Amino acid sequence: MLRAISFDLDDTVWHTDKTIDRAEKIFQQWLAHNLPELGALPRERLMAARRETLAREPHLAHQISALRRRVVAHLLEGAGHHPRRAKRLSQHAFDVFLRARQHVFTFEGVEPALLHLKQHYTIGAISNGNANVFLTPLASYFDFAVSAEKVGQSKPGPRPFEAALLHANCDADKMLHIGDHHDHDIAGARAMGMPVLWYNPERNDWTGTGEPPAQFQHFDQLPALVRGLDKP
Repeated sequence: MLRAISFDLDDTVWHTDKTIDRAEKIFQQWLAHNLPELGALPRERLMAARRETLAREPHLAHQISALRRRVVAHLLEGAGHHPRRAKRLSQHAFDVFLRARQHVFTFEGVEPALLHLKQHYTIGAISNGNANVFLTPLASYFDFAVSAEKVGQSKPGPRPFEAALLHANCDADKMLHIGDHHDHDIAGARAMGMPVLWYNPERNDWTGTGEPPAQFQHFDQLPALVRGLDKP
C-alpha cells in the first residue's frame, strides 16, 4: 500500500508561466528603479546573458538561483560596478525575484485534493525549480520538499527521488509520484521503481518512453485515482 505521494510543482501544482511572469515584472520594476544603469532587461536579454553565463560556468546548470544571481552580477560588472558590489546588488535583486516567485497560481482543485490526500499520506514536493513550497499558501499540505539545487542534480536524475524517499522513510514502490513532464517526472520516477500519475490537462498524446502512464486532467479526479492505485 502507498505511504507517501510526491508532487512536481511547476506546471503540475501551479501555473508556471503566470507565476514567473508576475515575478519577472516585479523583478524588472525593482531593477529599473534601483539599477537604471542596466537599461532595459527584457527576458530575451536575460536569457542571452544566461546562456553566456552557463557557457562560462556550466556547473551552475542545476543551481538556478545561483545562476540568476551570477547573470545579474555579470551584467552589473559590464555596467561598471566592482565585482564585490555587483555580487551584493545581484543578491538584493534575486531576493526581490524569489519573494515574488512564492506567489503562485494554483490549478483549480489543487487545495481540496491536497487536503484530502494529506489525511492519508505523507505529502512531499520534488522540484527542479526554486520556489519554496513552504513559503506559499500551500505550505500546510506538505511534509517535505526536495529541490534540485539542494541535492545537486535535476530530475530525472536519481538524487531528487532518493532524497524524497529518505524524507518519507519508505520504499520506492510505496511512494506515488505525480508530475506533468514525460522525462523529468514519469521516466525519472519509473527508473526508481515508483508508481506514477501523469498530470495531462491538455490531453496531449504520450510521447515518452514506455507504456503511457495513468493520467488525469483535473485535480478533482485525483483522490479517486489514488484510491484505485493504493491496493495491497
